[in-house]
Amino acid sequence: MKMRRLASVVLALLLAVSVGCYPSDELAELESRIEQLEDELAEKDVQVEDLEEQLLQLQQADAEPSDQNDEATEEPDELQDYSLGIRIDIRPDPIPTRRGGWVFRAHLEEINGVRVQLNSIVMETFHGDTPYLWADQGWLEAIDSSLSAHQLEISERYIPYREEATQVAFSVTGVDEDGQPVKARATATLLPAVPGKGEIEITFDPNPVPCRWDVPGVPPSDRGFWRWRVVFTELGGTGVELQELEISAYSGDRLLSTREYDKGWIRRWLFEAYLRPNGRASFGAGYPCQDVTHEVYVVTGIDDNGNEITATGRIDFER
Repeated sequence: MKMRRLASVVLALLLAVSVGCYPSDELAELESRIEQLEDELAEKDVQVEDLEEQLLQLQQADAEPSDQNDEATEEPDELQDYSLGIRIDIRPDPIPTRRGGWVFRAHLEEINGVRVQLNSIVMETFHGDTPYLWADQGWLEAIDSSLSAHQLEISERYIPYREEATQVAFSVTGVDEDGQPVKARATATLLPAVPGKGEIEITFDPNPVPCRWDVPGVPPSDRGFWRWRVVFTELGGTGVELQELEISAYSGDRLLSTREYDKGWIRRWLFEAYLRPNGRASFGAGYPCQDVTHEVYVVTGIDDNGNEITATGRIDFER
């Protein structure tokens, strides 16, 4: 409104001058006033342009959603690992070959402190770019298709070796007790097999074994006591899953007895039934001195590349 008023004043002054309404001695003053008014008009025009630019910026900001809102509503990328209400991890990652395949554990955990009803667990293996999927109904049934608040479930898995396999993934979906959807996905790399074949050596410490009457922790006996350690060493640079141990006792050439122990027994003695590449594991053994001259140990297993491995060792006893 002020700018329009200024423009009207300037126009009137110019008209007055042009028709000779003012004396000549006042023309200079009028011209000076006109120049002053023109400067004020130019300054006001600049202010108007600045205000219009600010208004345009505000309108554009209202039209575009903020980054914060984008993050709040963004859906997880189905091709990437994510956790929404639950979490699933695959360990180890990457996964080395064992027992002619890949052995790993899947860890499934509720993370928001709310009970969750699970709808599906899907396991995928990728052979190159091609995924192979199957529903893991067995795991669902094992945990009654649900997780309580902060509950953690662990499932041990085995995938037979295929040269073209490169990755494994788990996807889990469900709904919590508040009606909110939950889902998670995790992937892990499947390492290729390392060329080679496992080799096991069985040794004993001591060998031969003396008959002693002062064995710590053993009550004194008229017969004495044998005590020793059985040592398994992997020499081929390829891990071996131990399956069975057979121990045969002899008196000279006469077989007295044969005892067989499965992987469960081996795991008790060694804490795990797996002999790592170039690794060593041992356990203690012993019994009262008797009519036994020696024992023969035969251990069998499967190496990381699926080869059957057998090793034999002999221990002698002194009387």
